[in-house]
Amino acid sequence: MTEARTRAIASVPTDVTIQDQARAEDALTQGLTTLLAVTESYPDLRSDAAFRDLQRQLVETEDRIAAARRLYNLEVAAFERRRQAVPSNLVANALSFGAREMFEIRDPAAEHAPHVAT
Repeated sequence: MTEARTRAIASVPTDVTIQDQARAEDALTQGLTTLLAVTESYPDLRSDAAFRDLQRQLVETEDRIAAARRLYNLEVAAFERRRQAVPSNLVANALSFGAREMFEIRDPAAEHAPHVAT
């Protein structure tokens, strides 16, 4: 999971494609989901207040990431509509505005924050 986190953070430079960033974040999300699933086997850990707080923070962070992905995709869709509509397309073509990629998640389970049992 540490390696997935490192890849997700390292993928932020502008020379990395949106799809590469999405794959890195998918791996991180899968690791977090696995961590939360493993804790189900350890009642003492689940009852620890600090760990419950960590779980809550992870879920809130996943929710914020999902919201940011949705906002990014809405902005890309609006940009593409403007880029292809007349007369904006004339300006977009003259200034070489290219198409933008949507931030798509490959794993359907990663689209939603994992459920945390308290």
